Amino acid sequence: MFKKLAFDPINDFEHVTTLSKLPFILIVSGDSPYKSVADLTEYLKQQGDKASYASAANTGLVSSELYKANFGLTTVEVKYKDAGTMLNDLWGHNVAFAHLDPVTAMAHLKSGKLRALATSSKECFVSLPDIPSAGEAGITNSDIIGWWSVHMPKGTPKPILDQLEALFNQIAIDEETKKFLSHLGSDPFPGNSQMLKSLLVKDTKAWGEYVKLAKIEPLS
Repeated sequence: MFKKLAFDPINDFEHVTTLSKLPFILIVSGDSPYKSVADLTEYLKQQGDKASYASAANTGLVSSELYKANFGLTTVEVKYKDAGTMLNDLWGHNVAFAHLDPVTAMAHLKSGKLRALATSSKECFVSLPDIPSAGEAGITNSDIIGWWSVHMPKGTPKPILDQLEALFNQIAIDEETKKFLSHLGSDPFPGNSQMLKSLLVKDTKAWGEYVKLAKIEPLS
């Protein structure tokens, strides 16, 4: 997070298309007694600020703070420098929950060492069919996803942009691409230039509010 960039991400580039997307996952230890968001929320309400959660990245911090805000929780954040240390404390029951990307969480979810209660996204992901969306779990203010996209230098001729858009969208929905992405907890996210620019505008505004909610201090 930066207070000011040396470029304008919305107006200094030609936007081609989106590629793929993934959510973040609300996780607890695999031996945790909490089997749902409702179970965890009930416990956290009872504990107040005596309970804590873990964060190792701003995406996890924001996702957790949105969850807290949605239910009026006062759970205290514990910051970690890396996911490995964070997970050790989660397994040791020193913290109640965390949000983690599916790439890092996937193997532990399959082994049973972690349990997924919900994604951070409003809608379900095809690649994560057994995990409720935030919307389904009652976290109605959350729609946090990470997404990848293609951009070109300002002034790139439109015929070239159109060709790239068609090519990347074809790749995004290819069966081999879908198979590769599914192992990462990601879904294909084909789009177009206007959709991508609108998404940039929307998320730039939204993250301005998320930074305030999570009390993140941007870098100079």
